Amino acid sequence: MPINTTALTRTLRDVYGNKPHPAIPEVKVKDYPAFQRAAGRLFQEANPTPQHVSTAYHTLTNAGISPAEFERVWDIAKPLANRLLDRDPTVHDLQMLMQKMPGEIHSYYMEHPHPEFPESQAGDIARYGAISREAANRHVGRDPLPAELHMFNMGGFNADEVLAHYASDGSEWSKK
Repeated sequence: MPINTTALTRTLRDVYGNKPHPAIPEVKVKDYPAFQRAAGRLFQEANPTPQHVSTAYHTLTNAGISPAEFERVWDIAKPLANRLLDRDPTVHDLQMLMQKMPGEIHSYYMEHPHPEFPESQAGDIARYGAISREAANRHVGRDPLPAELHMFNMGGFNADEVLAHYASDGSEWSKK
């Protein structure tokens, strides 16, 4: 009787894949690569250490997040959280954003209170930053200040009013 190599390979993969990983016994051998990729993202390491993998495993397992879902949400959320809130996504953020569409993740961060000016949403500050950056650089030789962006938002400035602010020198702000 011939040996079925496919069945033998599958059996060996199942037997060894379900064994504890030598570096981190709580992780199965077959699951280690997924948690290693997650640890790489979480700790911004190309080659995460077993300690990083262990931390990622415990963090994601305790949060009820699969490595695949973590990678999907992290890749969308991290640039938004960094740009709008100047921080990485928290585990709580990731739990809330599991199985959300990219647009919902985008809205979540855009509607967050700005870390410096909680009366304003982070997205509103970013929008005013986008419309005022060119005018500020042209007229006063600098990027807009966060306090200016907050003022524009709270005052409901339109693009013409933002331009007028910088065209009038905006020098009272450059000292702050």
